[in-house]
Amino acid sequence: MSIKKHIKISIGVILLIAHCTFLSAQQTVRIRGTVTDASTGEPLSYANVSLMPANLGIGTMTNDDGQYTLEYRAAGTGIQFSYIGYEPVTMDLTAPKNGILNVSLNPLATELEDVVVTARRTRYRNRGNPAVELIRKAIANKDKNRM
Repeated sequence: MSIKKHIKISIGVILLIAHCTFLSAQQTVRIRGTVTDASTGEPLSYANVSLMPANLGIGTMTNDDGQYTLEYRAAGTGIQFSYIGYEPVTMDLTAPKNGILNVSLNPLATELEDVVVTARRTRYRNRGNPAVELIRKAIANKDKNRM
């Protein structure tokens, strides 16, 4: 085997070992906390917690008590918290203190337009009602229909 070929193989092995070492050096990051309503302080059950950008596909939901745990290895830009009827919040990944990140979401201010319901009361009449006509025929023929 020539020296050049031996050097190329050695460099390839060294690069492979360095790459594997780099991949194993990426440790799992764990962030946990609670998502609450900013106005009442009540926990928000089943709120969405996603690592940004969204195309990473890493996320979780809060439990019944509004608590979550998010574990990831990918490099993200932030964490987004969202819930129906609340303004979504995106926090920077440097925000967690000791792996704990508690977030309060503000309710969306939505107003509905006024609705006026009016109805004219109509007098009920038996005339033209097929059910009333059927009952009248059954009463008229009750002697025929008895067993």
